[in-house]
Amino acid sequence: MILETERLILRPLTLADAETAYYAWTGDAEANKWVSWLPHYSLDDTIEWLKKIDWEQSFPADKPRDSYIWGFVLKETGKLFGSGGLIWEEDYQLYQIGYNINKSYWNKGYTTEAMRTILDYAAKTLGLKCIAGGHAKENPASAKVLEKLGFVYDRDDIVPHVDDIRSFDSREYYLDLDECKKDRTLCLRVNSASLYFAKEDDMWLVYDMMHEDKEIRDILFCGESEDWSWEKYQETERKWFPGTESKNSYYLIEYENEIIGWISHAYNDARIENMEVDIAFSSLKHAGKGLGTKIIVALTDYANKEYGIKTFMIRPGIHNKRAIRAYEKSGFKVNPSFNTNDYYTAEDAVLWGDGDCGADGTYNMVKIYD
Repeated sequence: MILETERLILRPLTLADAETAYYAWTGDAEANKWVSWLPHYSLDDTIEWLKKIDWEQSFPADKPRDSYIWGFVLKETGKLFGSGGLIWEEDYQLYQIGYNINKSYWNKGYTTEAMRTILDYAAKTLGLKCIAGGHAKENPASAKVLEKLGFVYDRDDIVPHVDDIRSFDSREYYLDLDECKKDRTLCLRVNSASLYFAKEDDMWLVYDMMHEDKEIRDILFCGESEDWSWEKYQETERKWFPGTESKNSYYLIEYENEIIGWISHAYNDARIENMEVDIAFSSLKHAGKGLGTKIIVALTDYANKEYGIKTFMIRPGIHNKRAIRAYEKSGFKVNPSFNTNDYYTAEDAVLWGDGDCGADGTYNMVKIYD
């Protein structure tokens, strides 16, 4: 079974992949540091593993298949660089996700991209209802993958190593494939995209989309995001994650079964009643297609009708030319006489008046409904 994502081909591994797999990830001690299995000490170990996960194996009708494992191939180069999939856990009577890739491909979003497609296959083709996941506490990078995939923390545990000598402290998660979509409330459909009300459990997902991609991070924070820690973000932004209709809300942008960004509006009961809008994609690969413009128009139209708001503002950095063009197409115009005291309460003007990029580095744009 071959699956495909935007950047990857996911395909069954064969014995012909043994040497590539061994030198790329199965035999790499660092790549296998926080997993419960041993790194492969020889090419023969990898060959035996490939035999065990062979898709051509037959299983009794009353017994679950031991695993569904795919190799990860980068479309751009054709290189095989890792693997991942579903492994049957007899003790818990369910499948657990597992993945491992060559360390030169870490921190590029490939694992999340691959596993999201595999989970879709698990739900739609295999009909699975629940999937387990876990990570060593000392491996927070894996926690990010699980949380971006929608897994929910369940418990702490101690996982024994396959050598029966070592063990490591772990955090265990689960994903309810029946409920993962139902848990979010749909707000709007915009062509092929959907906007869901973001709830408190989605805070890390939004924060991670702000910070994971350096290009996005630099655009949003003008190269200065050091002070916007996770702790500070939780403290200041929690009220914008009600998960239902509210004048202050974040929304998750879903496109082609993937959460690709967020948009928010914040209500200001100032001299000029208004809402401040903000939007970002998780990667620039989603920008420049007109999708952001359509989403902004749809959300401001919605807020105008739902809450009677006539004035909206958006305040990009002057360096963000692409976003400024999108905002202009959405009906926003630069306001040369913009006064922060008109658009914010006195308290908020102190906090947000200069904008994320400073008073001299911010475009003040306003959209007014008749």
